[in-house]
Amino acid sequence: MPSKEVKKKVAEFIQQYGKDIVIAINGKNIYFEAIVGQKCMESAYGQSEQAKNFNNFFGLTNPSGGIYNFDTPLDCFSAYVEIIEKNYSSALTASSPEEQLLKMAEEGYIDSGVMSPTHYVKICKPAINATRELCGLGKIKNSDPKEWEFNVVRNSQSELIEKVTVKQLK
Repeated sequence: MPSKEVKKKVAEFIQQYGKDIVIAINGKNIYFEAIVGQKCMESAYGQSEQAKNFNNFFGLTNPSGGIYNFDTPLDCFSAYVEIIEKNYSSALTASSPEEQLLKMAEEGYIDSGVMSPTHYVKICKPAINATRELCGLGKIKNSDPKEWEFNVVRNSQSELIEKVTVKQLK
């Protein structure tokens, strides 16, 4: 079970970037929980300097070694999907978000000299679990995600986040 603080940060991340993530992964066999868990961990829940100043949620560098500057968060998430499809295609057959990240890590997504693939999944797991509890979307298939809306629902007594509602607008 994720802590209240992790759940709060993940809910805020989903509310701000969930629609862009859904658009980027629509029909791509990538788990919503996996990308949210990964990008929350890699970008400090969207609060890293790279995320805030360059819309770069995973530290992608340009050919000259500088931080790649994306015009929008959607551009970043779309580039991420292209990288997965090109370099980590076995991850697309995974049967869970955890297996998806493990396959990517085993195929070189992370530097194994810095951490093991299983440790990488372990540090993404709290955000994956929070995403699962909040909205649990899984893989998005053949929908029109541009019409989706994400809203944080708070307990009226305690102001604690209970869930993220997701609805497709018609």
